Amino acid sequence: MHMTVKIRRLWSLLLVFAMLMSLAPHSAADSFMDPYLSQMVEWGFLRGDIQGNLRPESNITRAEFVTIINRAFGYDQVGSTPFTDVEDTAWYADDVAIAYTVGYISGTSANTFSPDWEISREEAAVIMARNMMMQPTVGENTAFSDGRELSNWSSGLVSTAANYHLISGYPDGSFRPQNPITRGEVAIMVVNAIGTPLQQPGTYNLGNVYGNVVITDSGITLRDTVIAGNLYISVGVDLGDVHLENVTVLGEIVVSGGGVSEGGDDSIVLRNVNAPSLIVDNIKNQLVSFRVEGDGVIDTTSVRTDSYIADNTPAGYGLSRIELDGEDGSSLKLAGNVKEVVNLTPNSYIGIAQGQAETVTVDEKATGSTLDITAGAEAGNVNLDVGTTVTGDGDIANLTVNSDGSTISMLPDQIVVRPGVTATIDGEQMDSAAAAESSADPRLLAGYPQITDLAPTSATASFSSNKRGTVYWAITSVTDGSVGVDELINPQSYATKIVKQGTVTLGGASQPGTAKISNLTSDGSYYLSTVFVDARGDQSPLKVISFTTPDNTVPNFATNYPYLSKITNISAQVTTMATKTCRLYWAVLPKGSAAPTASDFKANAVTGNLGFGTLDVTKNTEYTFEANNVPLEELKDYDLYLWLTDVDGGQSSAVKKLSFTTVDKTPPVFNTEPTINKVDKTSVGMYANLNEAGTLYWVVVAQGEEYPKPLASQSGAVDLASDTAKLQVSAGMNALKSGKVTMTAGKDVTFNVSGLEAEKAYDLYYVAQDKAGNFSATVKKITIHTLDPNAPTVTQEFTKYNGTDTTTPLPESDVRLVFSETVQDAGTNTTYMDLYQAVTQAVSQGKDAEMAARDKMANVLSNAIYLYQVPSNSQPEKLEGATDADKTGDAWTIDYRYAEITLEEGKTVVTFPGGTGINLKSGATYYFEIQAATIADTSSAKNIMGKETLDRFTTVFAQVNLSALNQNTITTYMDSTGAEQTPADAIPVDVSWRLTPVSTQKVDDSIDWDMLIWSDTSVEFQLYARELGDSTGTWKLLNASPV
Repeated sequence: MHMTVKIRRLWSLLLVFAMLMSLAPHSAADSFMDPYLSQMVEWGFLRGDIQGNLRPESNITRAEFVTIINRAFGYDQVGSTPFTDVEDTAWYADDVAIAYTVGYISGTSANTFSPDWEISREEAAVIMARNMMMQPTVGENTAFSDGRELSNWSSGLVSTAANYHLISGYPDGSFRPQNPITRGEVAIMVVNAIGTPLQQPGTYNLGNVYGNVVITDSGITLRDTVIAGNLYISVGVDLGDVHLENVTVLGEIVVSGGGVSEGGDDSIVLRNVNAPSLIVDNIKNQLVSFRVEGDGVIDTTSVRTDSYIADNTPAGYGLSRIELDGEDGSSLKLAGNVKEVVNLTPNSYIGIAQGQAETVTVDEKATGSTLDITAGAEAGNVNLDVGTTVTGDGDIANLTVNSDGSTISMLPDQIVVRPGVTATIDGEQMDSAAAAESSADPRLLAGYPQITDLAPTSATASFSSNKRGTVYWAITSVTDGSVGVDELINPQSYATKIVKQGTVTLGGASQPGTAKISNLTSDGSYYLSTVFVDARGDQSPLKVISFTTPDNTVPNFATNYPYLSKITNISAQVTTMATKTCRLYWAVLPKGSAAPTASDFKANAVTGNLGFGTLDVTKNTEYTFEANNVPLEELKDYDLYLWLTDVDGGQSSAVKKLSFTTVDKTPPVFNTEPTINKVDKTSVGMYANLNEAGTLYWVVVAQGEEYPKPLASQSGAVDLASDTAKLQVSAGMNALKSGKVTMTAGKDVTFNVSGLEAEKAYDLYYVAQDKAGNFSATVKKITIHTLDPNAPTVTQEFTKYNGTDTTTPLPESDVRLVFSETVQDAGTNTTYMDLYQAVTQAVSQGKDAEMAARDKMANVLSNAIYLYQVPSNSQPEKLEGATDADKTGDAWTIDYRYAEITLEEGKTVVTFPGGTGINLKSGATYYFEIQAATIADTSSAKNIMGKETLDRFTTVFAQVNLSALNQNTITTYMDSTGAEQTPADAIPVDVSWRLTPVSTQKVDDSIDWDMLIWSDTSVEFQLYARELGDSTGTWKLLNASPV
């Protein structure tokens, strides 16, 4: 018995793993951990001591930790262990055995587990990462300041765990990998990782959930759910079954459990499932079996363990690309309508067991691998980039061989062998010329012959070839075996085993022909043997396929079939299964229309239908398809009629009716967007009006903060129209404040955003959701301000300065003007950030558009921000903004066009980059001046800055530093004429030193330096020099005559 369960969002993957709480006083840390500990207890993952204390501050032991992990992932398989320090009567004995059997933890030695040892932070992170099938990140760990203290075995997985936001460090940026981890810290990590666990058999509809979902038991069906996180099907499912239907996963699907189920079917069924990626992996390389159906799309499937995958979706849907990327020797079997498969694994096996694979590529990494194509299966394009063994009696339409060493048992329709490469194909050694010649030989095309219109006593055989000619065919019972080429072409009168035989003339390449086959036995198994002979008498290879006729029972739908598996605003999808091989007819009609009869179906005469079709179905096989042929109307009633019949009309089912109503998919629309109507010291009042009943969700973040955040393992800006953005806002995640407001259709509804800081700006993101679950078209943003009676202030900063004196910049320094809040042009109310964003957007539109945007920004900045230079003996001089002509030389100082504007923690920062936006001279004095009534904040009060002069600053004067004196020798030098000289003996250098210039590039060419050399005795010398950095270059003689 199954139950239907609705679960609300529980926890978020992106909640930060707040290990830093262990630095806080226990009372504060414990308080923060309370909800995580309570959730762990509610889920049954954690228990207290005898007194009921959860002891969040206590370090956790190895035995306690594996107990939690086993419960979290649903592990329950107890096996034997070699550990002599784990007594059979110990409370943790079974959990240690389970952990060892699953394979995620080993002992501290060959025969000890050390159950009472504390577990370290890096050990806990690695174990959790292994159970979530994460792959180690290659390279040095840069996520933490003490990344080099990580053990070699942990570094890669700790990096990955940090990338997935599973763990984070302390406020100082450290991780402290060898420190023990506490029970409270483990609770936070596990809750963040698990998100929403599905632990009991049943049917679940989660709706929209933000964070991970983990399925840990069999007998679970998850329907009609969007997951802004990852979906895990754990090893705890074992050989049980899990069904996903109408599920969208915005992160990754990770399938670890599920092989061939107890019933012999695929353990995991994915119907109408969408995700960017799917990973098939588990710790012990247990076989995983799953099937994909419907109209979902999964972009990339990475297979890392032995697997059987059936893709029963039509073209354009299902698994777009499958990659075998596991350990050496991995095996992957495929069936159905496979789109693309790539083998990246050495010594591996890929089998096309049935159906067709559009493209199969054996990558150069997959050395020593095998590709097997079973009889009746077909590969459209096979690309061999490394020597590969291709076996089986299936078909290949197009073969491309790009490397030596391949052996292909069958003869493909078209063969391309790269020049200089050879391969053994159908027993013949072929190079590029032989392959081209072979492609012209007669053959039946891949996928032929075919058996269609299969009835209890009849069938239709279809044939197609690469040229004009004749097909010879014969039907025999499977018990009598197939027919050879000679017997097909020259049949003997005494060939009693042949049931039926004949010939079909084909008019040319890819022009199919058919043969009607009658007088078969119901429920009989047969071979169809064929050979094709062209006009010259040349023969194709023999092809043999098998088929079984249906029995004479009345066809019917299997129990619980058919059913409507997906209904949208414009379509209806149905899933069917028949009790025998037969033909299915269906039709969609507006509700109340006259029901079609069997005769109507047979005559294809269902008047007024909105969808009609036929499908040849196989006994006990599920078929999922869209029933309508034209778009349906939203929120309208329809009837779907289905009928099963033998192809020859011998037996038929009753007509079955399914009634349905299309759903509401129209997004809600704001009549009035959220609007500010009251501003207080720490709160902002707002109102909004929605066109239909629903809920308004909002979150508040610091102004300018990147929001929404990307999901774990993803990066880049999140599209505000995406499900990720909408679910993040509706879940109230990653925000300072959040809330929701119940909206009445067409009515102004007020709400208050409180608990804010005084005189501060925030970004408020919002989205609406109607009663049908539809979100408004996109998340939108509005900037709000608490009460602010004060004008902005400004300070200046330098990025390069003299030693520790931050007020004395180097000439090449950037100059940053940091305003205390978001500012705008007081005249046009255009924020400085908007001006700069217009520049960045125009860059991709061409140089003219870019410079127009830069000129507009420069005009605003140059009117508001003046730069003065203060000569040593005259009045300050205002410096005008540079033009392109000015910048052909060095006679410019500030270029407002190339300023950069950012928003940092709610503060507008105008940066003049050294070299492009500002060109300071050595030893010069400058100051900035803000002009009155040109700059204002963005609050409702619009506080305007007055005239403000910033502190004067003097750049570092150019200097040359001299190193300590050294001794040296010269073996080669360049004399004053430029000729290279090599003295017989090395010239001893009594004294050498290095001159290191500082900021000299900003000194006028007319300024020179004198170098004074003092000695306490009379000396005679010659001076040699070479340029800084030229440590192996030739010395140059500066004075030919001794001084």
